[in-house]
Amino acid sequence: MLEWQETAPNQVTIKGRLDQWNLARLMPITPLLAAFKELLIIDLSAINKIDSAGLAFLLELKQQAGTLGLKIEFQGSPSSLNKLKSLYNLEQLF
Repeated sequence: MLEWQETAPNQVTIKGRLDQWNLARLMPITPLLAAFKELLIIDLSAINKIDSAGLAFLLELKQQAGTLGLKIEFQGSPSSLNKLKSLYNLEQLF
């Protein structure tokens, strides 16, 4: 299961498994971002599994936000995401 939950103004928490099987629940990306202006803080600490599709989703989320003039900050990176960021040399993007 995967949830996109607004927890405060300009902040959401992604909970559950951010993997290829659950990503369809968060697609498409643009409507997810439409409610936010200038800054969106995404708490990733409640993700209990992430795969390369989940990492690609986060990168696409960041890219789409940029085209909308929205800055994204990620917080609470789980160890599984840290491993993927290191594997793909993406530490500077998060």
